[in-house]
Amino acid sequence: MTKSDVIQRLLEELNNQNQIYIAIIGVVLVFFGVMQWRFSDKQIKKMKDDFKKDFKIEEINDLIDEIKNTLDKSRKNEQALKKEIVEVTDMNLDNASFFLTYVADDSAKVLSNGIMNFEQAFNKSISTHNLSITTVQHVVANFTICISRMNKLAVKLDYKTNDKMEELVSIITEQAAISSKENTDSNLILAKQSLAQGIKLLKAEFKKYEDAISNGHPK
Repeated sequence: MTKSDVIQRLLEELNNQNQIYIAIIGVVLVFFGVMQWRFSDKQIKKMKDDFKKDFKIEEINDLIDEIKNTLDKSRKNEQALKKEIVEVTDMNLDNASFFLTYVADDSAKVLSNGIMNFEQAFNKSISTHNLSITTVQHVVANFTICISRMNKLAVKLDYKTNDKMEELVSIITEQAAISSKENTDSNLILAKQSLAQGIKLLKAEFKKYEDAISNGHPK
């Protein structure tokens, strides 16, 4: 074997050993890399646990859940209260409008007070909610009966009350349109038609009243 061959053989051997060393170093690096990743993961978890402990995350979450439950109960109570308010105001309105149907030939003063009370009840109801079609129907029917009896008995009211009645007819008409528009239930078609006819009759009776007093009003 020549010197060149010996040198070449030595170089090949050194190269093989270098490859082995590189492979060993690579394995060691991967091992330490994995260990470092595992250590970091545990460290991160510990940091999270320490953070939750230091800032009392669990207690905060419990407090948030409690607040949510309280809000849910408050909303339910609010809805129940609104429903109760609607029922009470509608009942007062229905009673106030029904009171107007008791018309006598000498009841001008009592009727004027009744109209004022009816106006207050009506304004209270429409300020809290849109009236149902049924409620508006009752109001329209009772107010129409009131004006019709006034026409038959020739009951005349003072200027202020007459103006108030004209205003109420206008507001009731507007509310009837709103209630019909808000209630889209197809089962209420007949009720809407009936309400529309009731409004026409109300306006007709009030027109008769206006015509009856057009030649003069009581002072």
